[in-house]
Amino acid sequence: MRFKLILGGASTSIIALSIVAFVAFFMTKDAISDTALTGLNAVATSQHRQIETLFETYQEDLDTVSGDNLVRASLRQFLETGAQTERFRLTQILTERASVGNSAHSFDLNNLDGVIVASSEPGHVGPSSYDVSTTMFVIEPDTMASSEDLSGVRLSVPIMFNGTTIGYVTVHHTIDELNNIVTRNLGRGETGESLVLYRDSNGDIRYVTNLRFEENSDFYRPVSELDSNRIEPLSLGGISGIGDGFTDYRGEKVFGAYRYLKGAEVGLVVKMDEDEVLAGIDNLGLTLLLVILAVSLAIIGAAFFIAGQLIKPIDRLIRTAELFSRGEFETRVSVESTDEIGVLGETFNVMASSLQKANDELESKVEDRTADLQRSNEDLEQFAYVASHDLQESLRMVSSYTQLLSRRYSGQLDSDADEFIGFAVDGAKRMQALINDLLTYSRAGRQDGGREQVDVQDVVAEALQNLNSRIEDAGSVVTFENLPTLVANRKQLVSVFQNLISNSIKYRSATRESRITVTAERQSNRWKFTVNDNGIGLDTAFTDRIFTIFQRLHGREEYQGTGIGLAVVKKLIEQAGGNIWVESELDEGSTFIFTVNDHVADVDSNEDDERSTLRAAS
Repeated sequence: MRFKLILGGASTSIIALSIVAFVAFFMTKDAISDTALTGLNAVATSQHRQIETLFETYQEDLDTVSGDNLVRASLRQFLETGAQTERFRLTQILTERASVGNSAHSFDLNNLDGVIVASSEPGHVGPSSYDVSTTMFVIEPDTMASSEDLSGVRLSVPIMFNGTTIGYVTVHHTIDELNNIVTRNLGRGETGESLVLYRDSNGDIRYVTNLRFEENSDFYRPVSELDSNRIEPLSLGGISGIGDGFTDYRGEKVFGAYRYLKGAEVGLVVKMDEDEVLAGIDNLGLTLLLVILAVSLAIIGAAFFIAGQLIKPIDRLIRTAELFSRGEFETRVSVESTDEIGVLGETFNVMASSLQKANDELESKVEDRTADLQRSNEDLEQFAYVASHDLQESLRMVSSYTQLLSRRYSGQLDSDADEFIGFAVDGAKRMQALINDLLTYSRAGRQDGGREQVDVQDVVAEALQNLNSRIEDAGSVVTFENLPTLVANRKQLVSVFQNLISNSIKYRSATRESRITVTAERQSNRWKFTVNDNGIGLDTAFTDRIFTIFQRLHGREEYQGTGIGLAVVKKLIEQAGGNIWVESELDEGSTFIFTVNDHVADVDSNEDDERSTLRAAS
């Protein structure tokens, strides 16, 4: 009791404290995670807006050039006449336009064949290395530059004259402005990073801005899409989102936000390492663990003290009860308090006095009944000895000598003598079978084990195993399922099912396959079992007669046996407090129905009420 009180009180308090600590830990973790994601989302929103503004500026610059009437007129004149003055005028316009602002960019004018006819960069004039008809943002290594390590943003729009396309104007920007936007340190911490990604003409995703942690890496390299947790490909999926559990190009776990810029068809990723985001959680976890440990020690100490105060009077009561249970019925508990434990002690003393008086009376009755039972058992044992030894010994002698006469003188006397000897031999055998069956019936219900938890599925399976050869010879099919588990005498229950199934096999029909079904149904505090067959059946006038010992409905020439099996079953069932009956129709089959009370398991197999349990026939 002391241990249970200490364990119960301490464990309940510690578990409650631990739950609170765990809830606080995970709530704090969620709060930190939400704060980090909110910050990353804010940075992504800001940078997304800046990139959109930058690309809108590129578009406006191009629209200004393509919408310039002088540019359209000069380009048309040059294309028609090839006048170099017009080319010079176009070059001057483009150069002036490229010099506006601080961004590094250039303009090209292309004819419909893709040839650059004028440019703010004279070295560009000539056949174009790009498709001028691609009127969308294109990000790729700058093929106009001396190094492919440089990346550029290109956009082309058509130049219209009187509703007809006469050429294209293309603007080239370096990636510097885009890099400046994503590399600004907007609360990114030690591991925060922003990336811009683009899907090229081959469908491969590529980085187009500098990588913070791999400065010397290939600038325009492709991104692997094999890892489903990679955050970079998500940014080009057409949607925006935030979350954790992603991995980046270093294989690190990250928190991240991603955006898709539809107009430019580029993706933006803003991320931070999970380790940095959750760095404070480890310290919080250690602190909570120390707090739980300290409080747990205090709780255990308090539990020991309280348990000690409560257990002392209970210990006295337990020691007194132990002495009383060992037969010291004069023992009484000392009552020192008026609380519930004191009342329990007084109640125990009253109960002990009553039990002592009842025990004295019971012992006197037990002595008388024991003497009667002993005399009865002696008579039964004497009967069993005579039946099993003396009677059978004489019968075996008669049987042996009649069989000896049959072997020696068969065929030497007349036919009547041979017939008489045969009658004597058969009669002796049948008499011996009747004596054995009478012993079986008399022993049915005697002590052979206590009640226990029994799985009826296993009981029926054991009965079928015992009857295996008979089932195979008869070709019978026995089915059973969903049988219950109950408290009964296992051996007797096996005997009941074995006798009933054997009876169904014995009286099977010769015109159809023998089929036997065992089922069960719950009824209040007992179970109703049925053993159904499709055998020869019987007339309803004989349904009671078949349970009477040595009663037979058929001659010995048709069916062997003495007619004791069903009588044994009836005796076992009724001694257990159940009932058995049969429902049958001639030539259609029979259904044997019996009930079994669902007892509680025996504490002592020698208790007096053991006589009411099911017992197996010998």
